[in-house]
Amino acid sequence: MRVLVVAAHPDDEVLGVGGTIAWHAARGDTTYIFIPGVGRSEDTGATPDEIAALHDTAREVARYLGAFFVDEGSFTLPDNQLDTVSLLDVAKLVGDAVRHVRPDVVYTHHAHDLNVDHRRIHEAV
Repeated sequence: MRVLVVAAHPDDEVLGVGGTIAWHAARGDTTYIFIPGVGRSEDTGATPDEIAALHDTAREVARYLGAFFVDEGSFTLPDNQLDTVSLLDVAKLVGDAVRHVRPDVVYTHHAHDLNVDHRRIHEAV
């Protein structure tokens, strides 16, 4: 089975379905993580080095959980501003990840999540 997790920001994949990712990987399912949101930005006070470290950590966490990380399109969307990005543009990024992975199962955020980025990712998925 091929599994895709689409999470808005780095750490959302772990907080949301981290155990499920590890379970799928342990079963032998080919599991991928796609994170289109940058997670932090210089606008929120993060330095370029902190942002790079956050992205590197997300990739390391994927490996630790037994998953592959989808680099193409990851970390390209603004943090806590996805409601300012065209839904079509967000959906195109998600669609590219889906075409790359060809998943049987997709996990993402709940439709009624409080965080606007989480809701927008849900809509795009």
